[in-house]
Amino acid sequence: MGNLVQYPEMLVALAAHSGTTSMMLHICQHLFAKPGKENTFELAYKVCWLLAAGKMPTIPPRAPKVACLDASTIEVDPDAEAFFPETCKVERIQMATTDLPPSLVQHDRPIDLACSDLPNLNAEESETPPAPFHKEGFTIRKTLMKEELDRLRCPLNYSVVFDAFASDLGGGGGDGSLRFESRFESGNLRRSIKVSGNEYDLFLSEDINDLKSRSQWYYFCISGASPGTAYKLNIVNFKKSTSVYNQGLKPLCFTANNGEGGVWKRVGSNIAYYPSPYCRWAQQCLSNTAEKTRGAGTRQKHNVDEGLHMLTFTFTFEHEGPHFFSMCYPFTYSDLQHHLGKLERTLSGPSKSMCRTVLCKTLSGQVCDLVTITEMEEDCTLINERPFVLMTARVHPGETNSSWLMKGFLDFMTSVDPLAVLLRRSFVFKVVPMLNPDGVINGCYRCNLAGVDLNRQWSTPNARHPTIFRTRSLLQQLKERGPVALYVDLHGHSRKMDAFTFACEPSQQQRNYLPFSRERVRIFPLLLSKRNQAFNLGACTYKVLQAKEGAARVTAATELGVSNSYTLEASMAGSTAGYHFTRQDYQTLGRDIGKALGDSLLESEEDLMRDVAEALAVKRMAQPKQGRKNK
Repeated sequence: MGNLVQYPEMLVALAAHSGTTSMMLHICQHLFAKPGKENTFELAYKVCWLLAAGKMPTIPPRAPKVACLDASTIEVDPDAEAFFPETCKVERIQMATTDLPPSLVQHDRPIDLACSDLPNLNAEESETPPAPFHKEGFTIRKTLMKEELDRLRCPLNYSVVFDAFASDLGGGGGDGSLRFESRFESGNLRRSIKVSGNEYDLFLSEDINDLKSRSQWYYFCISGASPGTAYKLNIVNFKKSTSVYNQGLKPLCFTANNGEGGVWKRVGSNIAYYPSPYCRWAQQCLSNTAEKTRGAGTRQKHNVDEGLHMLTFTFTFEHEGPHFFSMCYPFTYSDLQHHLGKLERTLSGPSKSMCRTVLCKTLSGQVCDLVTITEMEEDCTLINERPFVLMTARVHPGETNSSWLMKGFLDFMTSVDPLAVLLRRSFVFKVVPMLNPDGVINGCYRCNLAGVDLNRQWSTPNARHPTIFRTRSLLQQLKERGPVALYVDLHGHSRKMDAFTFACEPSQQQRNYLPFSRERVRIFPLLLSKRNQAFNLGACTYKVLQAKEGAARVTAATELGVSNSYTLEASMAGSTAGYHFTRQDYQTLGRDIGKALGDSLLESEEDLMRDVAEALAVKRMAQPKQGRKNK
């Protein structure tokens, strides 16, 4: 079986025999009843669907390419003075904020949803305390996989009820079907297929112009359900082979209340994540044009984990009105503009401690904001002597929780809290709250409109990556003007729990001329762990993998000399203690980033170094015990 799922020529040969699928179904039935055969059962399950790929509905073709990528029109030459509004040379003006949502590059058709139905920053949270994880283990997962195989025993009448790119399939709703919609800001749902009366297969859109077919972020609306009726929803084209959905994560649902706001809550039962019945390369291999399709021929070797994976859950609708489902709490580009505008208004326009300017414009012409925070009404000589702190977020559009961290950080840093005031008098903060506005607006998971992962472009950015080009230029300017005390790039993690950091441990050569540099890079994570119980110090990593060499923190540390350079990851699920993170949890963590930096000003370096040495000693003592246990 292992060879079968790796070699398409074997798959094609076996598919020609009508009894092969029946034989594999019999094997699955036999393995299902055998305890301890879970891995073998899952492999047999995959083989069944590989053999039956030709009997499944066609996977949606790649979305149309976006032809708005004239990179030659992007202004990338940095204007040094524009980066530094805190100096006396730059006139500070308040930027305009519009209530109009940005346009989507792939859809120009108006949708039926009212703006008041869409979730916003003021939506309520239903669970206090946070919702616990579900307890559905592998037994439920295996049972659902067995039920999935019933599709092969009983032929089904599949029907497409929604396609984001088909004008005649605007939202479904005919013949008692659910109505779907995703053509709103940050929305992502490509197609919905009705499998049976109350079951639907849902396909996500891949990132625009992305040849790697990345899809993980979902955000869509369902209406027209029968109140009190349970529906089974299968999101069938995830790319990642593992997920925290099998460790307790529940989907998020926002229930709109007739234009009067709504409530976010964790929902669903019979939740499981496992291999999808759909397999792109198997369908290619079994098609009549397989030999003519480059990359899909029989000589190409595949691995079973290259297949698609699915999330399935059952949900009972409260009413027939709009229900929004999402991977994590959305935070749109419009949300950011409203938040920054509110901060400016709260601080009475062009303030003495915050200034908002334009870092650059994106490939689609959206503004990428640069926020400067410091006490600006003091003597320019004092301001110029302050070290810099750089904060960035949302380079990956689907990691929406990073924007909630950033919101908490900005709210704290512009507050009247005595520690925030001390920080503003001690540092100049440069903040880029959204590095990938285009991807956020258009519901991408990881890429910008050029179809590239911007967090791998920091070493050699160009006009196709204008926000990265300009942010790197900003960091170079900061290094020339004064020390950069800290750089933190905020992210969300879809396969781990808690919050933690990735850092860059100095090389042995650097340690020789920078005493205690190995200890100093551990100070910030240690201080943050003291401030926030969701931060897991033991999960932090200080090694640099080769695959990460183009990432922000690595480039900042190894090429630009910012020793305290971190990627801060927050789980999109929650805590190892067994509960989901809420928006307030994320904002609290963002606030505590600022407080941890403030603690570094209040504690002596001697005390900090002693605390780090104690933490390292505890870790060294734990490692031999772990090694003996593994043996």
